[in-house]
Amino acid sequence: MMQGLLPRKLRLLRAERGLTLAEAAEKTGLTRETLGLLERGKRHPHTPSLYKIAEGYNVPVSELLDLVEEETTLAAGKDEAPETAQLREWIETAGHVQRMIREDIDELQRTSKRPRGWERGVFGAHLVHDKVGRLSEGAGETEVSFAAKKAANVILAEVSRFLDEVEKVEGKKIRPDLSVLLGGKEAV
Repeated sequence: MMQGLLPRKLRLLRAERGLTLAEAAEKTGLTRETLGLLERGKRHPHTPSLYKIAEGYNVPVSELLDLVEEETTLAAGKDEAPETAQLREWIETAGHVQRMIREDIDELQRTSKRPRGWERGVFGAHLVHDKVGRLSEGAGETEVSFAAKKAANVILAEVSRFLDEVEKVEGKKIRPDLSVLLGGKEAV
């Protein structure tokens, strides 16, 4: 990964809060080593890590994901449309979000309670779906855009499965409440 926008932003966020690397690690739930590597641009951030950082620093995760997307665009090859390079990143992000949702489903089934931070998977799935939809328009009908759309639809199906489980366990509908949180969009 290049020494670019995200590493600079991560250093700035920590400095604004006056945190040492150890304090930032405690606040985000990541190791000091991981944060250091991310801040120096020596490690590519995984989506779950970005969610933890956003939560720990109290910033919208979209702010960090947009920087990763912008770096991907800048690093895109000359033969590949920037949208295609970004779609490749969003396919990877969809995989991370899908794993988060599956872990939440497993925990819900095991404990009969909503897992802590369960909203991240729901919001992440909707974010991926929105971004992939917009980027696919610019990339045209390519194998990558098809794969990205498929990945986005798969995680929305996982979200629907998770919400079905929550409603079954709790005996009440939660989708209307989520619609308000999603800015008026219907929760699958």
